[in-house]
Amino acid sequence: MDKITQVLFSDIGKVTTQYVEVPHQQLKPHEVRIAPVFYGICGSDLHVLKGG
Repeated sequence: MDKITQVLFSDIGKVTTQYVEVPHQQLKPHEVRIAPVFYGICGSDLHVLKGG
């Protein structure tokens, strides 16, 4: 299993992070596994986070 940091919008205005173990799933044909280094959040996600 791999360990990842998961960011969760658990409630309006509340963001939590947790370190979780996730199983490695077998890739299907024409699928790839990536390892992003940077992530972003879009404006509509911020709108939802603020309760809208």
